[in-house]
Amino acid sequence: MNRDRFIIKAVSGYLMFGLCWIFLSDSLLSAVSSPEVMAELSMVKGVLFILITGLLMYFALKGIPDVEKNNRRSGDEAWQGFRRIERAPLWAAHGFAVAVSFGMLLLRMKIAVSFGERPMLILFMMPIILSSALGGLGPGLTATFVSTAGIDFFGIPPLRSFKIHAAHDFFQWFILVVSGIMASYLCELLHRARRLADERRILQEQAQARLRQSEERFNLAMMGANDGLWDWNMDTDEVYLSPRWAAMLGYDDHELAHHLDTWKKVVHPDDMQRTLALVNDIVKGKRDRFDAEFRLRHKGGTYLDILSRAFPVRDENGRIVRMVGTHVDVTERRRAEKVLKEREAMLDKTSRMARVGGWGFDVATGHGTWTDEVARIHDLEPSVETDVRTGLSFFHGEHLDAIQAAVRDAIENATPYDLELQLVSAKGRVKWVRTAGYPVTENGKVVRVEGIIQDISDRKQAQLELQALNMDLERRVEQRTHELSAANEELESFAYAVSHDLRAPLRAMSGFSQALVEDYGDRLDGEARVYLDQIVTGSRRMGELIDGLLALSRSTRSMLTLDRVDLSDVSTRILENLARDDKNRNVNWDVEPGLAATGDAAMLDAVMANLLGNAWKYTSRTEDPWIRVHSGFIEGKMAVCVSDNGAGFEENHSKKLFQPFQRLHRQDEFPGIGIGLATVRRIVVRHGGEIRARGWVDQGASFCFRLPEDGCNE
Repeated sequence: MNRDRFIIKAVSGYLMFGLCWIFLSDSLLSAVSSPEVMAELSMVKGVLFILITGLLMYFALKGIPDVEKNNRRSGDEAWQGFRRIERAPLWAAHGFAVAVSFGMLLLRMKIAVSFGERPMLILFMMPIILSSALGGLGPGLTATFVSTAGIDFFGIPPLRSFKIHAAHDFFQWFILVVSGIMASYLCELLHRARRLADERRILQEQAQARLRQSEERFNLAMMGANDGLWDWNMDTDEVYLSPRWAAMLGYDDHELAHHLDTWKKVVHPDDMQRTLALVNDIVKGKRDRFDAEFRLRHKGGTYLDILSRAFPVRDENGRIVRMVGTHVDVTERRRAEKVLKEREAMLDKTSRMARVGGWGFDVATGHGTWTDEVARIHDLEPSVETDVRTGLSFFHGEHLDAIQAAVRDAIENATPYDLELQLVSAKGRVKWVRTAGYPVTENGKVVRVEGIIQDISDRKQAQLELQALNMDLERRVEQRTHELSAANEELESFAYAVSHDLRAPLRAMSGFSQALVEDYGDRLDGEARVYLDQIVTGSRRMGELIDGLLALSRSTRSMLTLDRVDLSDVSTRILENLARDDKNRNVNWDVEPGLAATGDAAMLDAVMANLLGNAWKYTSRTEDPWIRVHSGFIEGKMAVCVSDNGAGFEENHSKKLFQPFQRLHRQDEFPGIGIGLATVRRIVVRHGGEIRARGWVDQGASFCFRLPEDGCNE
């Protein structure tokens, strides 16, 4: 608007100046001059008018910015230099006006000799125009005053006086004054126009700089946010797709057409109608912005999850003409969210299975949070908010006192706690829980307490049942111990009876039979003598059976005394005794050194004596007999073995070997009563061990036993 006003003022002033110049000057000339002089003055007036208007047009045109060359600068370098002079201090502009006016006055006085005493006032328009062009109205008026005063005093008769006698001289002098004032005013208007243009140029440059900075910030923000920009012209379906938008799908910018069809080609078919329906809702006014998530096909063929947000742009009539928005690749975010949801679901499932959840509360506010499982343990909805008071309200009596003391100690002394308490849920169900709290400190002060709570009702119920079962077992063990003591007493009575009550008649029968043989044996016929010998043999065997029963009884009744027993030494001693007692036999035997076990020395001696005695007996009919005492294994655990190459046995009959009075050979082949191996088994079992037997008919047998390290099963 300022520029338009300046143009109107400049044109109006120029028209008024031109009209006044034409009409007034001619009227004045005709009134004061003769026709000859008027013709000469009209020519001078026209030339002066052309010079003034030409200079004004030159400066006006120079003030127009050169748009094609530089949109932000006006004029060329020479003009810029002139502008720098123009911006000189005001006193310098006035000094220039005085100097150039006096210079022109001197020039006029010099050339007056050649041109006569004519005023030649047109010469003074040059310093007036230069001064006003450089300094504006003030310097222009200064140059006008100096020029008119100087020419009036030195150039217009009468000289050396400010009086003007001739009318035509006064007219020219008056025209010079008016022209100087008009030129100064027009130049002042040009100065103001240029200053206004400079201000506008500076404001425009600042606005453009801010716009460039804003665009740079926007581009950097879009790059930093990894967003793609799009701008859809809804009238033409032309769509601006930013380079980042194309790169997001693996394309270069020139590979995609900037049209809506490009989006339709890459969007997933299942998402197109839903997305376009959202756009229709915006057009119909049902929505105020576009916010949707859909899938776009990457150049490689895979689909990306895209989050798009946009706002409509309306024209002056309120009609939507454009949609401007962004695209964000949220594929990794959605994949991470899916993994997080799966983990949360797994954690929730694990919490349900383990019946354990987490909780925490802020010490300053008492406000708390808990997981869904903790809420379920309390029979509450997971959405229910909680605090310390709510959490403690489920405990009662001594359990409430215990948890309150633990929480107080955790807050005041940063002491963690782990308690098993009873609570009553929101539905009135009694539950046992394990609750543990761990203080969280900042700068040495407890600011939060976090922990876990676990439903241990089933375990507590099992513990109670186990306690009841243990009490019942203790009662039954006590009862069985009492019964066993009674049985042992009966067994001792039986052993006493066998030892005393049976041995007396047995000795009598054996003694009388032997006396009958000695006294009347020669009188008995052959068959009677055989019967009597059978009675003696039976009495002797009956005595051996009684000894075996007593030995078997002692193996289960006597107290165990545990010691570390060297079985290699025991075996060597027993074999040496057997060889000394049976000098007629030559048996090869070998004892592995270092064999040992923890147990009762007397009982282990009986075990080795029975095993080695059997081996010695059952190799009696074998050529080149041998006996070995060596280490072996039972189910991968170290054992002591006694092996021989004697008569052996069928392995499917091995279970009978350890039963009392059970034998696999006839008495006439290998005499015995079947008590030795039964005694061995009872001693090994009483020590908490086990024994195994393997045999091969006429190829020998191997007996291995293993004892625990503590040597006792009691």
